[in-house]
Amino acid sequence: VSTQSTGQNIFKMNNVQNRANALFTFTSTLMFVLLALNAATRPFLHREPTLGVQLNDVVAFRRNYGAGGDAALITFDLDADLTPTWNWNTKQMFVYVFVEYASKKNVVNQVVVWDRIVQSKEDAHIVEKEIKAEYLLADQGYHLKNADVKMRVGWDVTPIAGPLYGSQSKGAHFTMPLDYVSASSG
Repeated sequence: VSTQSTGQNIFKMNNVQNRANALFTFTSTLMFVLLALNAATRPFLHREPTLGVQLNDVVAFRRNYGAGGDAALITFDLDADLTPTWNWNTKQMFVYVFVEYASKKNVVNQVVVWDRIVQSKEDAHIVEKEIKAEYLLADQGYHLKNADVKMRVGWDVTPIAGPLYGSQSKGAHFTMPLDYVSASSG
């Protein structure tokens, strides 16, 4: 402890600033350790969801001259039980249905046709029939006629702490129609 010629302490060991700094450092360290432990539990809590998707109908399938490619509107059934994947480190989940196919222009084409954000475990079991796709199944050319297509369900978890993770289902195969289909002829 340094003193001046008057004998007073220049540095006070227990002033408000030092106490606040010690409290902040302790709290920050404790929060970091708790978040690291939270993220470290992910491998032990990880469970695969049950995912099922099935095409119902190609409602409309046409040539989209403006975009320079084929476009289709589809309906499907979805049964996605994400509750096994939900745990105390889950903030929210992003669920999406996508269609995958090959064409002359691209080896792999993936088009998202439906999505949803699930924010609670109570909403994590999605069972819906005859869902109309939110987005068109659009091709960058005219390669969808008679194409072998696989419909899959994907999911991503946004954790409270730790890296994002997710996966996707194996999928259901179907073949696109040989000819264009108008919405009225169904």
